[in-house]
Amino acid sequence: MTDVGRSFLSLVPRPVLILGTLLLVAFGINSVRRAHDPEGSSEFRGFRDNVAYPAFERRDIYEKVANPHRRASPDRVSLAFYPFAADRVIYGTIELSHPRFYPVLFAVIFYPFARAGTLFGAALWYLANVGLGVWALYLAVRTVSPSPTRRLIVAAFFAGIVLILDCAARGEPDPFVLFSLCLCFYLYVGKREFLAGVAGAFGAVFKVTPTFLFIYFLVKWRPRVLAGGLCGGILFGFVVPAAALGPRYMLDTYESWVRNVLVPYHGKGSVALVHSAFRSSHQSLYSSLHRHLQRNNLGTKKRPLYLNIADLPEPQLKRILTALKALILGAILLAWLWPRTRGASEVVTLELALIPPAMLELGDVSLTTHHLSLAFTLIALFAFAGTHPRLPKAAFWLGLAAMYLTAFEILKLLSILCLGTILTLCLTVVLIIREKRTGTAAAA
Repeated sequence: MTDVGRSFLSLVPRPVLILGTLLLVAFGINSVRRAHDPEGSSEFRGFRDNVAYPAFERRDIYEKVANPHRRASPDRVSLAFYPFAADRVIYGTIELSHPRFYPVLFAVIFYPFARAGTLFGAALWYLANVGLGVWALYLAVRTVSPSPTRRLIVAAFFAGIVLILDCAARGEPDPFVLFSLCLCFYLYVGKREFLAGVAGAFGAVFKVTPTFLFIYFLVKWRPRVLAGGLCGGILFGFVVPAAALGPRYMLDTYESWVRNVLVPYHGKGSVALVHSAFRSSHQSLYSSLHRHLQRNNLGTKKRPLYLNIADLPEPQLKRILTALKALILGAILLAWLWPRTRGASEVVTLELALIPPAMLELGDVSLTTHHLSLAFTLIALFAFAGTHPRLPKAAFWLGLAAMYLTAFEILKLLSILCLGTILTLCLTVVLIIREKRTGTAAAA
């Protein structure tokens, strides 16, 4: 461990270390148990059977493949919510199809874990997710504060640890995305712009939505970051998959990805790809509006549940969604482009802090676990609250509360995390503009 790492670790309060260790062990045991249980809600088996193995057997991983390890009783499943459900009933259960839609780089990364066996592989996959997640929190803290305080470290712990462990226990790869974002921001603030672009490209190729971060570097015109992103995109998007799987299969896979993922998504939105796009775990603006402005059954056939205040036709709902997204994007661009006379790094980190909530709300698929990337935003706000207490502190606690309140199913159905993310984004926009205006006034 480096001197910087030891110095940082010495700042972590002992209760936080103890709590973190206990949670790590408890969630690790649960993660392996869920992966081993065919009925367990773990993504490990699905990634293994529907992504990694088919890819290295040179089969199409984006066709509507069956997922036999997950079954649901017919009385608990509405086929309308499962567009890829198999059309046959087996022993009183419906066998659900559940393809994955990550680009092919994910199959290459996951394959070694799949080959390690269910128990050992799941344990390694869990440790990889936790390790990258904690490393990402460390990078986030160092990005927003070269000399972090204990309070900031504790805030970072609570901003990220719950969703890191939840993702790791479920086998979700979202800590990889958080790590890519935080490494990109860390390198960018540290003036290593080309490498920042390469780091950001990994997340963009790994899961697509982090591509939004390059809009910031385009608006700010950082050609070295953009060049790094282009080189990283070629490396992670083509060179690595071609080396692992062969150039021909890689090109065929991308063709299938465009045909089976991008084209349906562009035509029909997330309902063309995602099982039950309006269920509680979906916290995007798209899903939230469909829950509350359209009559969609959020329960079961026997126990229907409706939480809508209107029942708008789909074309009208799409216009509202487009308008709201345009407002969000416009507010973000306004904050980024507002003239600034002071080059304080804390303003730069706040500008970067707008990227995660923008990714989450401008896209149509934002699961609860995807909101792990919001940890960087909360950490940046808390660091800024050290000298400007009111507004950033309010935004921090609002975002943190929304994240933890998702433990209650009814609040998830009421889109608490979507609402909290949008409000945190709006407060951050106001904070950035206020700071830049204050700087202009001070300079005048």
